[in-house]
Amino acid sequence: SGLRFLSHQDPPIFHNRLVASNVLFDDHMTAKLSDFLPCPSALDLIKKEREGQSGKTAVRINPETPASEETDILALACLILGVVTGQDLAWQRRDDIDFVIRGELEQNEKSQKEGKLTLPSDFVSLLQECTTNTDDPPSLELFENAVSTLDEEQMDKYLEQRQKELHPGRTNKRTTSQLLDQIFPPGIAEALRDGRKIDPLHRDEVTIFFSDIVGFTTIGSVLLPEEIMDMLDRLYRAFDELSGKHGVFKVETIGDAYVCVTNLVKKQKKDHTRRIAAFALEAIRVANQTVVHTEKPDLGTINIRVGFHVGPCVASVVGTANPRFCLFGDTVSTASRMESNSEKNRIHISESAERLLRQQAPEAQIEPRGRIPVKGKGEMCTFWVNALEG
Repeated sequence: SGLRFLSHQDPPIFHNRLVASNVLFDDHMTAKLSDFLPCPSALDLIKKEREGQSGKTAVRINPETPASEETDILALACLILGVVTGQDLAWQRRDDIDFVIRGELEQNEKSQKEGKLTLPSDFVSLLQECTTNTDDPPSLELFENAVSTLDEEQMDKYLEQRQKELHPGRTNKRTTSQLLDQIFPPGIAEALRDGRKIDPLHRDEVTIFFSDIVGFTTIGSVLLPEEIMDMLDRLYRAFDELSGKHGVFKVETIGDAYVCVTNLVKKQKKDHTRRIAAFALEAIRVANQTVVHTEKPDLGTINIRVGFHVGPCVASVVGTANPRFCLFGDTVSTASRMESNSEKNRIHISESAERLLRQQAPEAQIEPRGRIPVKGKGEMCTFWVNALEG
């Protein structure tokens, strides 16, 4: 769409330098074109190259043809082929590019026979037509329509498969799409990819979990910063695994604090408080099995405080630089107060959380704590969760 926008200007603007380094991403992970100022014709560039006045050129069409929409379409096709094959085709000769395309067509046929993921055959044919029929290539509109019909999730899986085939044994990096889906809820991740405005999520009832490490300040005084980071990484990797197991959405970590929520990004009305309680019990068990330092057993294992609360909540993305998914409302601060007033390796909950947990897990072992003063809340009636089963 960026190339089409440039070509529809008056007079038309043709990029003529479309290579990977000129495709940039903004804060919303939207691809933007750069370096598209008016440039010399293909003929001028080739003449300069022959005279030794220029380095490599991205022009691969008839030398007498000036910069045009056709050169941009050809460059776009090579850019996409480069993503698929892991090769830099921006500066290759025509014969080399044709060789790569033939290889992709053969690979596609082989993958189809083996039942593997493949690129749509009509899309591969379109790429081939762009590079072989340079006098009359497909239009940008046709190209844009073809790209828009590609299934993003399937493309991610296909690219991962191709990277494994091209580089056996190499650990594949996660795609931008996968990273966004891990950091943000699905609807918000999609909006960020599309560059759309984020609408806040309003929920009448969620369960919010907070935990922190007991004696973290003391631990910090005897460990190096790198050792503290290693400890937190080991602990919170284990918590992340538990969050997936129990269907809990991790919101963030703030220093030694771990924050997660249920019934926010998924509909879990029937059991969201039970999920958090089960997660909390396992989190304590995992923490108690995690050593403070892998080479200093005398420092012992980690102890945590846990608290959670049930109530309404609003969530949205805040900021454009390093955007964050944040929770807002009194429920957040009350959940935090449950944690800060908790005790070592215990789960402290509010009255609303206790009431809902008894409904969702009648077998839960819940112990009254009584009324305690809570900063900013006055006196509150709170409880301990000791187990989910009798």
